[in-house]
Amino acid sequence: MGLKYRGWAVALTAGLMMSIAGAGAALAADPTTDVVADGIVTVTWIDPDDGAIAGASIEISFYHEGDENRESLAAAITDSDGAVVISGVPRPAEGALPLLLDIRGELATATVDDAGCTTLEGWQAESKGVAAAVAIDVVLSASTKSISVTCPEPTPTPDIVDRTPTPDPTATPGGAVLGATGRPQVTPPATDTVYGSARPAGSPFMPVLVALIGLTALIVPATSLAFARAQARPRPRRRRR
Repeated sequence: MGLKYRGWAVALTAGLMMSIAGAGAALAADPTTDVVADGIVTVTWIDPDDGAIAGASIEISFYHEGDENRESLAAAITDSDGAVVISGVPRPAEGALPLLLDIRGELATATVDDAGCTTLEGWQAESKGVAAAVAIDVVLSASTKSISVTCPEPTPTPDIVDRTPTPDPTATPGGAVLGATGRPQVTPPATDTVYGSARPAGSPFMPVLVALIGLTALIVPATSLAFARAQARPRPRRRRR
């Protein structure tokens, strides 16, 4: 009895495992398109001139041969080595029609130098018609590269004004300035100059002037004396009739 039940249990377990496997395959495969979304794609972008293209956007679209409408996966970003691993990529189920992948890469950068000039650079790469599989590696090479440089308008250079003061030739070594500001310097007269009222040298009227002064000095006292005496004399009295 024990062997009989044991054989039945083994058979039941095997049947259950097969059922689970079949259910898993049925869940993984799309019954309408026979596409399984469990592929892994490793993309590496190395440019011959610029090396690893880090920070690039990688986008994968998938389609069957002859399809006009194509679906795309969310973009992924390359690391510092220019590589990225994208999982959940659709692939054809076993025995289904081949599924093709288009893998595109884009990168745009902007840098500003010390002069204020902005340099815009862009890279593009694409690999078309790659057969989808469980795991594939794709190496991209840049097919298009663009570069443009834009610089600001030059700033006008202002006129340089020399603000250094002009030395004053009248300034003494100690910094004092001779004379008052804004007045011409006056040369003092010679020390032997005699100050006084000016009179004409050799004038013909000088002797006459001196004589008149002397005559006046004699006449005025005499006249004054005679007048005084006349005032001092007694006047005669008039007789009454």
